[in-house]
Amino acid sequence: MKLHSNSSPSFINIGVLLLFAIVIAVASTATTYYFLSSKTSEQSPIIQPPVIPPVQTNVIPTTPPPTNNQIITPDQTADWKTYINTDYGYQLNYPEILNTEIPDNAPQVFIISFAEKQDEYLEIEVTSISSLGLNQEIEFDMQRLNASKATFQNKPAVSIRPARNIYPGEPFKAMFIYLENKRFKIELGYYGNGTNEELFNQILSTFKFTE
Repeated sequence: MKLHSNSSPSFINIGVLLLFAIVIAVASTATTYYFLSSKTSEQSPIIQPPVIPPVQTNVIPTTPPPTNNQIITPDQTADWKTYINTDYGYQLNYPEILNTEIPDNAPQVFIISFAEKQDEYLEIEVTSISSLGLNQEIEFDMQRLNASKATFQNKPAVSIRPARNIYPGEPFKAMFIYLENKRFKIELGYYGNGTNEELFNQILSTFKFTE
């Protein structure tokens, strides 16, 4: 005869309940941990790395070296001879190959010959200003030589431009410089046909007063 036990179903039910309770507990614990972790991460401040300002450096500009397009013009008068007149306080430079002359009977004259025949030359002559005065002297020279008023190194002057028809004894081109305080004028005249006009201009550019 078989005996039936009534306790087996009860043990099974209790085991199921315990398992269910454990699952609930584990799930509740996991949920609580996740919730607390989320709150902690939300409340924790975000630490930003420090911002380092850029270091300013002083850049010194440099002059670029000359390029191939920059042409340096040499001074063509650098090796010229210098004539100094201490009596009238002026000087100028001229090419060494040119002949010069100071006439014995005219020490106030200095001549630079451009050609062997002496038909092309530069003449510097110092003459006195007339008793009429500076303004009248300038007006007289302008009318006599068909010249125009000018200035030379801040001094009054008249300039004779190249002329087509040159009267005998008159310069092709000239500059008269007036020194009123010394009562004389300096005449720089180019006599010739204009072949050496550029050379005359170069010599004239070196002229300066020493007093």
